[in-house]
Amino acid sequence: MPGRALTINAHWARPAVSRRTLGLYVFCYLGLAPTLLLFLYLRIIPILTTLAAGFYNWDMIRPIRVFIGLSNYADVVRDPNFFSSVGRVLLYGVVQIPVMLGIALLLALLLDSATARFKPFFRVAYFVPFAIPGIIAALLWAFFYQPVFSPIDKGFQALGLPAPDFLGPNTVLW
Repeated sequence: MPGRALTINAHWARPAVSRRTLGLYVFCYLGLAPTLLLFLYLRIIPILTTLAAGFYNWDMIRPIRVFIGLSNYADVVRDPNFFSSVGRVLLYGVVQIPVMLGIALLLALLLDSATARFKPFFRVAYFVPFAIPGIIAALLWAFFYQPVFSPIDKGFQALGLPAPDFLGPNTVLW
């Protein structure tokens, strides 16, 4: 029965991937590549570098490093303040996260409730703390761009260079 043997073997075989599906996979991975590279460069590599630096004793005056193995990590574990600080961080997380999530959930339910009163007031009250830093930053940058008050213009004048017109028609877009 050759047909039966093919059925059993086909069950264990990997299904063929069409060219279209393969192209979609490649497209997706190419789209993810910049984000993954940035994540690797800004998160993973610094963590690994820091862990590797813990195996060395660094001289800050002269660029000399001496391999000491797990000695730095052993010193940290022997320090009595280490475990109390880890406990404090864990306690903070155990208390802060449920409280923060619970209050956020209650406020979201309050805003979504059909019977809630003063919805516009509460929406403004919740989001004003997020808007104020942006408004302050915009005012500060507007101050920096004013030719009369700008410390940037004063710096250019002190160097004897012509100050750029930040609000001019050729530079405002950039």
